Amino acid sequence: MSKRLVKSLIASLILISLFGLQGCRIYQSLGKSIPGSWLHPVNGPEYSLPEDVDMERNALLVIYRPDSKWASEEIESPSVYIDDEREFGIKNNAHYWFEVEPGKRHIVIRRPLLGLEGTNHFSLRIISDFTVNLKAGNTYFLRYSELTPPPMDKEVSEEEPVGDGALFLIPEELAYRDLLTTKFDDHSGRFLTYKMEYHEPEKFEELQAQKDDGSRWYWPF
Repeated sequence: MSKRLVKSLIASLILISLFGLQGCRIYQSLGKSIPGSWLHPVNGPEYSLPEDVDMERNALLVIYRPDSKWASEEIESPSVYIDDEREFGIKNNAHYWFEVEPGKRHIVIRRPLLGLEGTNHFSLRIISDFTVNLKAGNTYFLRYSELTPPPMDKEVSEEEPVGDGALFLIPEELAYRDLLTTKFDDHSGRFLTYKMEYHEPEKFEELQAQKDDGSRWYWPF
């Protein structure tokens, strides 16, 4: 490990410790981001979508990372946060899916340094910061790649892909070209509820206050 890297790590630890003492949110993936694809490649089943998703009420969110030599040699995988909760470290040649309640989803991808990522006041590196609005009955495909831009095909879609940094929402037909060679990572396959406390904090606090008032209806004073 180079002296410069050691100094950066020490400085990061000091800053995170100071912010932590002040009650700041610390973003970290200690023990989760290591190993990356180089030490632990994804070896799950080939790409397929689940058949038991309640598409009448929910949406399906698919996030994937196409194969590349650079990503396959990664020691630490970037952390994917959905609504400010770390869900997984995105690995080379892997796909992830989530059954999701309709509504907005804020997705942030952070690059860790030995498991440290920053706080809510500063970040070591944010690769992507993107919000997608999910509707029941639809499947959404998010492609993550720091090396290649999202594929374009005017015959499939005239619209430019939307996203941020290395993460883009692309049509299903274009996503399939990458997805068919990816492997399933079992860190996904979960159900995500809509977090009103994150997206609508004022409304959430109002509802919580109503519940608290209702629970004390019998108190005479």
